[in-house]
Amino acid sequence: MTMKRALIVAVVMFLTACAAPGNIRPLIDSHGVDLSRYEADLAQCNQYAAQVLGAGERAVIGALVGAGLSALLSGMTGNRNMAGPAARGGALLGAIGGGADGAQSQHQVVTRCLAGRGYRVLQ
Repeated sequence: MTMKRALIVAVVMFLTACAAPGNIRPLIDSHGVDLSRYEADLAQCNQYAAQVLGAGERAVIGALVGAGLSALLSGMTGNRNMAGPAARGGALLGAIGGGADGAQSQHQVVTRCLAGRGYRVLQ
Protein backbone atom coordinates (compact mmCIF):
# COMPACT_ATOMS: atom_id res chain seq x y z
CA MET A 1 0.00 0.00 0.00
CA THR A 2 1.41 3.37 -0.97
CA MET A 3 1.74 6.21 1.50
CA LYS A 4 -1.06 8.17 -0.16
CA ARG A 5 -3.48 5.25 0.00
CA ALA A 6 -2.58 4.65 3.62
CA LEU A 7 -3.30 8.31 4.36
CA ILE A 8 -6.71 8.12 2.69
CA VAL A 9 -7.61 4.98 4.63
CA ALA A 10 -6.44 6.60 7.89
CA VAL A 11 -8.51 9.74 7.28
CA VAL A 12 -11.65 7.74 6.51
CA MET A 13 -11.20 5.56 9.59
CA PHE A 14 -10.57 8.61 11.80
CA LEU A 15 -13.67 10.41 10.57
CA THR A 16 -15.78 7.30 10.98
CA ALA A 17 -14.62 6.76 14.55
CA CYS A 18 -15.12 10.41 15.51
CA ALA A 19 -18.70 10.56 14.43
CA ALA A 20 -19.98 7.07 14.97
CA PRO A 21 -23.68 7.19 15.86
CA GLY A 22 -24.13 6.94 19.60
CA ASN A 23 -20.95 8.87 20.33
CA ILE A 24 -22.37 12.36 19.81
CA ARG A 25 -22.59 14.17 23.15
CA PRO A 26 -23.34 17.86 22.76
CA LEU A 27 -22.56 20.16 25.66
CA ILE A 28 -25.73 21.10 27.54
CA ASP A 29 -26.59 23.30 30.49
CA SER A 30 -27.20 20.55 33.04
CA HIS A 31 -28.60 22.82 35.76
CA GLY A 32 -31.86 21.26 36.93
CA VAL A 33 -31.64 18.38 34.44
CA ASP A 34 -32.61 14.83 35.39
CA LEU A 35 -29.44 13.12 34.11
CA SER A 36 -31.00 9.67 33.81
CA ARG A 37 -33.77 11.11 31.63
CA TYR A 38 -31.16 13.06 29.64
CA GLU A 39 -29.19 9.87 28.92
CA ALA A 40 -32.35 8.17 27.62
CA ASP A 41 -33.18 11.19 25.44
CA LEU A 42 -29.59 11.39 24.19
CA ALA A 43 -29.67 7.71 23.21
CA GLN A 44 -32.90 8.25 21.24
CA CYS A 45 -31.50 11.36 19.53
CA ASN A 46 -28.37 9.41 18.55
CA GLN A 47 -30.62 6.74 17.04
CA TYR A 48 -32.18 9.43 14.85
CA ALA A 49 -28.72 10.67 13.86
CA ALA A 50 -27.77 7.12 12.83
CA GLN A 51 -30.38 7.38 10.07
CA VAL A 52 -28.43 10.23 8.44
CA LEU A 53 -25.42 9.42 6.28
CA GLY A 54 -22.49 9.79 8.62
CA ALA A 55 -18.85 10.67 8.25
CA GLY A 56 -17.76 7.26 7.01
CA GLU A 57 -20.40 6.94 4.33
CA ARG A 58 -19.99 10.51 3.12
CA ALA A 59 -16.20 10.19 3.14
CA VAL A 60 -16.41 7.18 0.83
CA ILE A 61 -18.89 8.96 -1.47
CA GLY A 62 -16.72 12.09 -1.46
CA ALA A 63 -13.61 10.08 -2.26
CA LEU A 64 -15.29 8.36 -5.21
CA VAL A 65 -16.73 11.58 -6.61
CA GLY A 66 -13.49 13.50 -6.05
CA ALA A 67 -11.38 10.81 -7.71
CA GLY A 68 -13.74 10.51 -10.66
CA LEU A 69 -14.00 14.22 -11.31
CA SER A 70 -10.27 14.79 -10.95
CA ALA A 71 -9.42 11.94 -13.31
CA LEU A 72 -12.03 13.17 -15.78
CA LEU A 73 -10.69 16.71 -15.76
CA SER A 74 -7.13 15.47 -16.18
CA GLY A 75 -8.21 13.41 -19.16
CA MET A 76 -10.06 16.35 -20.69
CA THR A 77 -6.98 18.55 -20.50
CA GLY A 78 -5.02 15.94 -22.43
CA ASN A 79 -2.52 15.32 -19.66
CA ARG A 80 -3.19 11.63 -19.04
CA ASN A 81 0.01 11.24 -17.02
CA MET A 82 -1.60 13.36 -14.32
CA ALA A 83 -4.86 11.38 -14.16
CA GLY A 84 -3.62 9.03 -11.41
CA PRO A 85 -2.16 11.69 -9.10
CA ALA A 86 -5.15 13.96 -9.71
CA ALA A 87 -7.56 11.14 -8.88
CA ARG A 88 -5.72 10.39 -5.63
CA GLY A 89 -5.71 14.05 -4.65
CA GLY A 90 -9.38 14.38 -5.51
CA ALA A 91 -10.18 11.26 -3.50
CA LEU A 92 -8.37 12.62 -0.44
CA LEU A 93 -10.06 16.02 -0.64
CA GLY A 94 -13.45 14.41 -1.31
CA ALA A 95 -13.04 12.06 1.66
CA ILE A 96 -12.14 14.88 4.01
CA GLY A 97 -14.97 17.13 2.83
CA GLY A 98 -17.56 14.37 2.77
CA GLY A 99 -16.55 13.10 6.19
CA ALA A 100 -16.79 16.55 7.73
CA ASP A 101 -20.25 17.08 6.19
CA GLY A 102 -21.49 13.76 7.54
CA ALA A 103 -20.21 14.42 11.05
CA GLN A 104 -21.78 17.88 11.06
CA SER A 105 -25.13 16.56 9.83
CA GLN A 106 -25.30 13.93 12.56
CA HIS A 107 -24.29 16.45 15.23
CA GLN A 108 -27.05 18.82 14.06
CA VAL A 109 -29.66 16.06 14.28
CA VAL A 110 -28.69 15.31 17.88
CA THR A 111 -28.57 18.96 18.96
CA ARG A 112 -31.93 19.76 17.33
CA CYS A 113 -33.49 16.67 18.86
CA LEU A 114 -32.26 17.59 22.35
CA ALA A 115 -33.31 21.22 21.95
CA GLY A 116 -36.75 20.03 20.85
CA ARG A 117 -36.99 18.08 24.09
CA GLY A 118 -36.30 21.19 26.13
CA TYR A 119 -32.55 20.93 26.79
CA ARG A 120 -30.38 24.02 26.47
CA VAL A 121 -27.71 22.88 24.07
CA LEU A 122 -24.57 24.99 24.32
CA GLN A 123 -22.47 23.33 21.64
